[in-house]
Formats: sequence, structure tokens, C-alpha cells
Amino acid sequence: MVRIKYPLLTLLALFCCSLSVALPSAPLAQELKGDRTPRGTLRVVDLWNVPPSVMMNYAEGLVTLDKDNNFVPCLAEGWRWIDERTIEFRLRRGVSFHNGETFNAEVVRINWETYKMLKTPWFPFLTIPDGTVFENVNEYTVRFTFPEPDGLALVKFSYFVQMAPAFFGGHKFGERNWGNPSEAGPWGTGPFKFIEGSIASGKLSDRVVLEAYGRYWDARYPKVKTVMFDNTLLKDRKEAMRLCRETDGAVDIVSFIRPLDTLKVAQSPFAKVVKSRDFTQTHSAINQRKKNGKWRDIRLRKALNYAINREELWKYGAKGTLTTWEAISRPGHGVTIRT
Repeated sequence: MVRIKYPLLTLLALFCCSLSVALPSAPLAQELKGDRTPRGTLRVVDLWNVPPSVMMNYAEGLVTLDKDNNFVPCLAEGWRWIDERTIEFRLRRGVSFHNGETFNAEVVRINWETYKMLKTPWFPFLTIPDGTVFENVNEYTVRFTFPEPDGLALVKFSYFVQMAPAFFGGHKFGERNWGNPSEAGPWGTGPFKFIEGSIASGKLSDRVVLEAYGRYWDARYPKVKTVMFDNTLLKDRKEAMRLCRETDGAVDIVSFIRPLDTLKVAQSPFAKVVKSRDFTQTHSAINQRKKNGKWRDIRLRKALNYAINREELWKYGAKGTLTTWEAISRPGHGVTIRT
């Protein structure tokens, strides 16, 4: 595999943005005491990035993030670092794909063989690197050895979602599209089945529909019967916000709303603002490789870094919805309905 390498260095103003979501005053995704039957429909307008939001609800990686951005087990029920370059995953038993196939180490091998044939399965910094060696230890244990230590390893395994082996018999992913198919199908292990639409790059359909999967391995989920992503409103933020504020049920969730919109939503009888710690990055990039460029001088880069008034940006520019990271560690992935 040949990976794309960017000549840019990202170093300015990294922020961790709270996810602001407008929800109905009586949300449909409620706890059902005694009755775990999924109920109701959620209509979603995801103003950040629809494909990963859909992907993370119908398909799953070996690990995932909880609501506090901590890595937790997913298709792997546990993991351990054997050394600084080798990680071993203990796979979850009793997991089935939406088409009925069983998840195990052989499935991971099939996905890995297809994944590594792509030049860039995901964005370059999210792609498991060239030279990584896969080992099928036993039916429910796999091991990956990297060519060098990788601090983003767990992030990458959260995006290395597993597809049913039958998927690869007649379908394939394009570059940077791993997990984003151009048509619906029973290919994931997630709490929702992907039953309508396309989330492939450049082929996003006007509507994407997910439906509760009754054999999901975590009995607590899903709690909602149907999730509909309305993508016709992606270019009309004002209308999406209006429907959420002024109607009951036309739009149930609008994700990643602007700080100023929260003031209007707060006055609505139909909706409320819910903030959660998310991990969106707001950043800038400079080119250090330009011959005779001023940015090659580390003193200038440090001066620019010190000149940024972060507190001012948090308090006034973003209305208190931002915070900083000390380093890049977890790229954002969108809305996870089940949590």
C-alpha cells in the first residue's frame, strides 16, 4: 500500500468542541422499563458529517468511545499491548452480522486482507500503516504488529469497522470510504440495520434509513425502532433549525448547531439544547516545506501559537462550547444514536 502524505503541518488552535444537539422536549429514545422493544422514529439532520454518523450505528470497530471519550470494548471485549508495537485483541463471542454470519477472528482476517489492498481506506492519519502484520492467534484472538509505535492505534481500530464476509463477494469500498457503502444492505453488526440510502463519498442520498436490529449483542440497545437521516436539509441550516424549534416531530435532532442557535432553541417549547463532550477539531495548517518560507522558522510558529487568546475564543467566539486539547488524540466521528 502507498499512503498519501500531506506536506502540511497542523499546529494552530486545536479545540475540543461540545456537541450541541436540539432534541424534542419528550425524546422518543427513552428508557423503557420492563419492555425493551424499540419504539418510535428519530428524524436526524446531521450538520457535521453524515457518513460516519451512519457508519458508527450500523457497523462497529474492535473498540469504540464512550460518552466521556474513553476507549471501551466493542467487537473486541478486551485488548493488551504485548510490547510497544504489538497489540492483541480478545474478540467478543456471540456476535452476528445482520445477514446472520458469525463474527470471529477469520472475519477480521477477511476484512484485513481487503482493507490493506486500498491505498487509503480512511483519511491518512486514520489508516492502519503499511507494514502492519496480522496474526490469527485462535478463533477469538487476533494480533497486530505495527512497523513502529503508533499512538493513534486505538483510534484506527475504532474506524476499522467489520463487514460481513458476504459483502466482499459483490461489493467494494472506494478510497477513503471504508465502511461507507453506496447502497444499503445487511452487512454490519451494529444496533441498527442499514436498510435504505447511500453514504459513499459523492453519492450521499437524500435520505438514509436505519432500523433496529433485534439480535444485537448488547441487550440494552437499540431503544429506537427507526432512525431517518434527512439530508435534504444539509444545505439549509436555517430551515432545519426552524423545524426543530417550531414543530413537534418534523425534525427530532439537529446535530452540531452553532453557539448562537442555542439561544433561539432555549426559547422553544418543542426543543432543548443538549451539550456533550465531543472531539471535533477546529484547526489551521501551515506549510513548512515551502522553500524560503517564513514558517520554517520555529520562532515564528511559537510566536503565533502564543498570540492566540484561547480563553477569548472559548468565551466569546464559541459561547463557552469549546475547550483545548494538548495534542491530537481522537478525531471526531459524528452522532452515535445508541448512546
